[in-house]
Amino acid sequence: MHEFFKYHIHFRPNQPNPYLCYGRLSKQIIVDARAMEDEDRLMYIAKNQDKLRAEYLQGIFDAIEK
Repeated sequence: MHEFFKYHIHFRPNQPNPYLCYGRLSKQIIVDARAMEDEDRLMYIAKNQDKLRAEYLQGIFDAIEK
């Protein structure tokens, strides 16, 4: 998602870019894109909590064993 927005918002000479032609709304688009990225990351963490927690706990168990 980050790469998508980065590609579309990027300035290119001699090409119209609707994201940059909106004036103040351009900043709103950038803020909305960042909010969507953050929401996507948080959703990933929430849905994969058991996998992420298992990796974290495995690291603790490895440290205790040493």
